[in-house]
Amino acid sequence: MDKNNLPEIHSIEIKKMSLTREVTSAVLKATTKCEKDFSCLADSNESLCRVKYFNRYNFVEIIPQAADCCPYIFVYSNATYCLCPTRNEIYNRYQI
Repeated sequence: MDKNNLPEIHSIEIKKMSLTREVTSAVLKATTKCEKDFSCLADSNESLCRVKYFNRYNFVEIIPQAADCCPYIFVYSNATYCLCPTRNEIYNRYQI
C-alpha cells in the first residue's frame, strides 16, 4: 500500500487508563452530530454506551446510558443501535 494514500490517524491519550484510542480523520469528519465533544476519545469508558452485540453491518447494538443520550441512537423493534461512526470505529479497533 502506498504510504501517501494511508488515512490520517488522530490519537488522544487517555490518562486514566494509559491507553491511546485512534480514529481516522475521515471517521471524525463523518461524525457531524456529536453533542458530547467527542468525549468517547477524551475520557475512560464512562461516556461510552455499553455494546450488547456487533453485527455484520458495522454498527453496534447498545445498551444506552439514557433514552435521549445521543442523536446517533436508532431504536428498531426491541433493539437499540449506535450509528455513530466514531463509536463504531472504537469498537472495531478496540472491542470496547
